[in-house]
Amino acid sequence: MTDNYTSDSPVFKHKDDKFNRWLFSKRIADVIANRNDSSSIVIGLYGAWGNGKTSVLNFIEESLTDNQDVLCIKFNPWRFGTEEELLKAFFLDIAHAIEVELITKTDKAKDAVKSLAPYIKAF
Repeated sequence: MTDNYTSDSPVFKHKDDKFNRWLFSKRIADVIANRNDSSSIVIGLYGAWGNGKTSVLNFIEESLTDNQDVLCIKFNPWRFGTEEELLKAFFLDIAHAIEVELITKTDKAKDAVKSLAPYIKAF
């Protein structure tokens, strides 16, 4: 007996594209890669649940993989409860991607001391 169903999981490689999303994704990647304007750009990708948005994002990333001028960073803003948590995670992800350390060992030590301060009794 053969399975007559498919998973609704996103696909990662254009060779697995069964719904002709690769060319659309490639056009978006080309717009990103070929921009000469230094101003910011926002590209919205809208669609109902299960319509292939994540697959399109995966195809865009695949298309940009070999482009030395583009750095793809995956960031999910829905995982954070506060704006402060979101911003901290966002900038840490960017720093990690460009191999820059935003939080130094001194900062980490200060945070550790601050977290322990309430438990330390004065003599």
